[in-house]
Amino acid sequence: MSETESKDLALAPNEYAFCMGSQSGSIRTFSGPFNHSLSKTDQLVRFNSELKKFESVNWSNAKMVKHVAPEGWYISLKNPAKDPNKKHPTDGTASVMPDLEISRKIIVPGPVSFSSWPG
Repeated sequence: MSETESKDLALAPNEYAFCMGSQSGSIRTFSGPFNHSLSKTDQLVRFNSELKKFESVNWSNAKMVKHVAPEGWYISLKNPAKDPNKKHPTDGTASVMPDLEISRKIIVPGPVSFSSWPG
């Protein structure tokens, strides 16, 4: 991040982003609408599904659009949360990733709109 860039990450209601704490390695999901001041140890990341790992991204590539399925449609979701109370990151917050059911796939019927957990 250059010194001319803002350290504030502002997300619209339909956006989300992943941020990794360089000291802890934990990844948080920022789900809009949300504004957060990033610390020097925060790093914006995206999951590369081909390489199966997180990669650092610049500010312009950090924001992602939430998943949306209108009524009558559905979303095929891989690696859902194990805890049914943490199905998706909460809008307007920074959510820490829960344990995921790796290699499981579920169908989420619409109408629905949500951010993904990392991975």
